[in-house]
Amino acid sequence: MMNKTKKEYVATFVCQKLAVSVRTDAEEIVDCVCERLQHHFNAKEYSDSILVTAFSVQHRKKEVFQLLTNRKYWEEKRHMKQIFFYSNEVSRSPITIWRTNSCKDKTECTVAEIVNKFLLGEQGICLVEMQSCSHYNLYYNDVDDYVGLSVMRIVRSLFMNRMVGSGYMYVHAAAVRYQGKGVLICGDSGKGKTSTILDFLENCEGELVANDKVYIGQEDGTLYVQGWPTVVTLGVGSMKKHQRLNKYLTTIDDITCQQDLYHYTPKRDYLSMSNEELQNLDKEGNKLVVSHQKIASLFGKTILGHMGLDLIISVDHGWDKQEILTACTSEQEKKDIIIHNRISNISDQLGWLGKDRVVDIYNEERLLNIMGKDIPLYKYSSAFEGICIGKVLNEVLDGNI
Repeated sequence: MMNKTKKEYVATFVCQKLAVSVRTDAEEIVDCVCERLQHHFNAKEYSDSILVTAFSVQHRKKEVFQLLTNRKYWEEKRHMKQIFFYSNEVSRSPITIWRTNSCKDKTECTVAEIVNKFLLGEQGICLVEMQSCSHYNLYYNDVDDYVGLSVMRIVRSLFMNRMVGSGYMYVHAAAVRYQGKGVLICGDSGKGKTSTILDFLENCEGELVANDKVYIGQEDGTLYVQGWPTVVTLGVGSMKKHQRLNKYLTTIDDITCQQDLYHYTPKRDYLSMSNEELQNLDKEGNKLVVSHQKIASLFGKTILGHMGLDLIISVDHGWDKQEILTACTSEQEKKDIIIHNRISNISDQLGWLGKDRVVDIYNEERLLNIMGKDIPLYKYSSAFEGICIGKVLNEVLDGNI
C-alpha cells in the first residue's frame, strides 16, 4: 500500500505480524519496492513495526558526516557478488556501506576509499544506518534503479529475519495454488521448476505463490507456505516455448538494471537456435530476469503471498526424459527430498545488515517430520517440451495414482 504526500512517498508491507514502512522523497524508489514486494507482503494484521527511510545525502549532510567520521572497526561481508562493509562500535549506530552495480569504478576499493568517494558525492554508493531496531535510514547521492533495489533488499531482509525468528524454514522451491490446494514444486537447479511454473501459468487456473524460494512454517497446527519475492530467471528454451515471453527478449536492446545486477545478457538471436544448440549453450548469463509481478501479469495470473501446504511435487525434467509420475510412500525419502532443497545460508543473506541468524535446527526437524508424515509427495519427470503439470495435478487430486 502506498500513500503520497506533497514531498514524501510512503509504502507499508506486512508479513508475519510485522509491518515495514518505506518513507522516501523519491517516487521511483517506492515504485520499485512496491513492484517487487507488495503482492507477497500484504497481510492485514501486525503487532510490530519498522520504519525504513531513504533520502539523498544532500538533505542530510551533517548526519551522514557524523555517522562516517572516525570509524575504526569495519567487517567485510559478501552477498550477491557484492562486498559490504559493516561497522558496529560502542555508543554509535551500526552502519553498512557498499558500492552498487551502477558504480562506474569496478576496481576493488578499501572502505576508507569508498567512504571518501561517498562523502565527495560519487554515485553508485549506498549507506544504511541501523538507528534502532525499529528504524533504518538509507542514504544515497543520486537516485537510480539500484537505490530502489537496495531499499527493497533491506525490507526483504527484515522480513527474512522475522521468518527465521518465527521458526520458518527456507526452501528452494516454487509454489502455486490449484483448485484451492497449496502445491510445492521442488527440484534441483536446471531440472525444470521454472518450466513447470510457466506451464502452469500458461495452461492452468490458479495463483502463483513463488517461482524459486519459499518459507515453510506451522501456524495453529497447519503448515503454511510464504512466497518469497526473488526474481524469475527464464532460460532460452522457456522463452522460445512461450510466445508471451518472446517480446521481452526481442526488445532487450537496452539491458535493464535487473539483467545487469544478475550478470545476465540474453541475446535476441537465441530464439532462432535449435534445441541441440540450446543444450550446448553456456548456462552462465544466458537467462532473462523478470519480477514475479511481471511474469504473473504477463500470463494474466494473480500472486498469492501466503497459502496452506497440501501437496509436494518433486520434478526432474530433461531434454530426453520419459514422462513418469510416481507416489513417494517413504517418510524418510520425503524428508530427504525436502532436506536436499533446504537453504541454509541465512546468515549470508542477513549479515550485510548485521543480523547473523542461527537456524533453529530442532524446529526444522519438527517441520520435516510433519511433512514426511502428513504431506503427500509425488515425483514427476518429463521432457521439457512435454511438461503438463495440469494433467499431473488432476491425476493426483482425483486419486488416480
